[in-house]
Amino acid sequence: MLPPDTRVVLAVAEIDGVKSELHRREITEELVDRPVELTSAVVWQPERGFKFQTTRTAYEFINRCEKYAESAGGLRIVVGESHTAWVDLNLSNDIEFDSATLAQAVDQLRRHVPDGEVQITAQRIRYVTGQHFLDYVSDAKETFRRDEVKP
Repeated sequence: MLPPDTRVVLAVAEIDGVKSELHRREITEELVDRPVELTSAVVWQPERGFKFQTTRTAYEFINRCEKYAESAGGLRIVVGESHTAWVDLNLSNDIEFDSATLAQAVDQLRRHVPDGEVQITAQRIRYVTGQHFLDYVSDAKETFRRDEVKP
């Protein structure tokens, strides 16, 4: 990773005493990885979204959201027993649930299929601050691309 104030990179390749030409690369703002602003609100929206395929991982997601996130959007919650009984709540992309509302929705769906496996998918997670986002990422042992995180 380049230091934030880097404007030009000069490079030469060498092998067995043979050197390449000097290559010069101007660094534009788009190529410099900006740090996450710790005190401003951020939204994490990876292309792949978020998928929690088991009851355990779904509840871990809800618990992490309770600690670190303001809300999650583009949600789909499925509770099911194989292909015999299931219930599916698919929300429009512009609706967001906080962790308490998400937990309540899961509880309501589980009333219909008590022994069903819980699955949650989300398109984005909103955080009050960048620090909350970084704490979530650390707790979840996740990785992220900087272009997936918007101020």
